Amino acid sequence: MLLRISRVFIFGLLACPLAVACNSSPSSSAVANSLAGRFAASGIDVQDVARVNGMPRPGGNGEPDRYSVRFTAALVPTADVTIHFASGIDAAAANGALIKDIVRGLVPDPVGWSAFLSIGTANFRARAGDRVPIVGEVLFDRTENGWQAENVSAFLPDATVRHATEQIAANATTREVNAMKSDLRNLVTAQEAYFSDHHRYGLAIGSGDLVYAPSQGVSVEMGAVTDHSWVATAHRVDTPALECRISVGLDSAQYNDGEPTCNRK
Repeated sequence: MLLRISRVFIFGLLACPLAVACNSSPSSSAVANSLAGRFAASGIDVQDVARVNGMPRPGGNGEPDRYSVRFTAALVPTADVTIHFASGIDAAAANGALIKDIVRGLVPDPVGWSAFLSIGTANFRARAGDRVPIVGEVLFDRTENGWQAENVSAFLPDATVRHATEQIAANATTREVNAMKSDLRNLVTAQEAYFSDHHRYGLAIGSGDLVYAPSQGVSVEMGAVTDHSWVATAHRVDTPALECRISVGLDSAQYNDGEPTCNRK
């Protein structure tokens, strides 16, 4: 009986610390440290780290015990940065849009071939000192030295993604308008060269000596043309509702002579 009690007592001494260890979980400071390590190279301060909940993942068959911790936090860049995040189908995560990487500087949205290569990725630009809310999960492995962060997944919440999407759309519209305005100003130059040679303006683009071609994705059409005045409109193939107009030599309140004006139809 004494031997049995001794065995139970000894087993209890051994099992109790193990039970404590089994029930322990990564601390809030461990979560904060893992986030700091994840974003330090990008010049980001991680603030207001809060643990939301956690879930143990028992190991076995050679795999270590793991623990996943969900968190909320704020990224505060020390300099201007661009956050690349998953867009489209890749953004269909319940947590929000996955942050792929962060680069220093305010990177413009890609255009042309670069835009094709960047399908599935969008940009969120943050100025130095901005607070960018994030949510996510840290997966810890249990080691001899305690819990070690194995993987950090950070997401931009839906509200932040919507703001970024609106920002992207606004930037895209600005680029489109600037491209059409530039094309119309180039048409003014071409028409003046034509007028110098023929003492009248060209009737149609691509005819005679009117040397002119709009940029890719932009269509320009001549309107009313006389010997001493002309009107033209520009549209983008992918944004037909956006229209820019220009006139030369036409006395009309509808146009600003020689200067493009744009609007949505």
